[in-house]
Amino acid sequence: MFVALVLVGQFIVETWNWTSRVSTIGVWDASEVTRAYDNMQSAILTNIALATASLFLLCTPSYADNLNHKAWSTMDFKKLLAVMTLTGGTVYAKPNSNKFCLRYYGKSMVLHQIFCGLVQRVYRIVAEPARWTGKGSYMTQIYRKEIVEDLLTLSPSYNTRNGSHDGLKHSDPRASFLGDAPLSVVQEAVRLSASSNGCIRYTAEPISGNNGHYHIRPYFALGYLSPRPLLDDYQEAFDRAGIHTAQVMDKRFGRGYLLGRSWNVCEAFSSIGGFIDGVRVGGGRLEGLHMNDVLLGLLDFSRSVNNKFVTRDEALRVLEEYIKPPDSILSSDTLESSSNQLLSVEHSDQMTLLECK
Repeated sequence: MFVALVLVGQFIVETWNWTSRVSTIGVWDASEVTRAYDNMQSAILTNIALATASLFLLCTPSYADNLNHKAWSTMDFKKLLAVMTLTGGTVYAKPNSNKFCLRYYGKSMVLHQIFCGLVQRVYRIVAEPARWTGKGSYMTQIYRKEIVEDLLTLSPSYNTRNGSHDGLKHSDPRASFLGDAPLSVVQEAVRLSASSNGCIRYTAEPISGNNGHYHIRPYFALGYLSPRPLLDDYQEAFDRAGIHTAQVMDKRFGRGYLLGRSWNVCEAFSSIGGFIDGVRVGGGRLEGLHMNDVLLGLLDFSRSVNNKFVTRDEALRVLEEYIKPPDSILSSDTLESSSNQLLSVEHSDQMTLLECK
């Protein structure tokens, strides 16, 4: 609304300037009148375009607003809250001392707003994220026994890494509660989990048996260092959403993550909405880009380009015309080093690739 008022003010000023200009010209130099009229007309059209864009932004509901109006059950919303907690939060429960706390962490204010929206939708509690000093991140913290107890009925634990936050021994976290959820809920759970604890990137790799040519392969992953039972649940949910991944286990920790390296995975994920709009890449060469822009750029590349190149350098440079990372002008050494680092993660002798179910 403020922007619209400013634009109206600008229009009034332009009109006043034009009339003042005409009155001072005298009678009236036709060329001056025409020039002044053209300037005013240009200003009017510009203001109309800007006002229309501003009103569109004001009237476009956010993801959190759309989610809040879904005709789902209260339990379905609790399941989405549990998924966000599994992929980016913790639950703290000490019944003997009556201490119950739910926390959500992350750099994305968009995800924190969705998390707070779910809490308000289900429990009518207003929560606000706080800046986590020194971490470049945010933390949303809620002390409420009811929420913690509800979440622990869905998963016996939310501790997805080794060790525990309260000194107690926990069972493995699970997301099996998604098994009986409606497909539309599962699809949003997949989007939220990938946006919170997933990544999208790419590598340039030699084409097997093709005389040293290279091609681009997408890299879609979720849930790094998650225990296998939780990965099984994630994989089942992703399968229901039509996104078929493999489990990659790290032998050092007995934990792993879901991995998709095919264009079909990216197409399927994009078809259900992809990453949550506004969530950005949190690190690496693509830091700061919207995750959905990376996903859509990869898909645009795959549909438009013959994915076969003489060198890795050429493959990456052509791809980056579609993605335009912040540091797209890179040396050949940097490009090759970046690609090799990504490949080393997948092909390390400490990693075991399990077949897709």
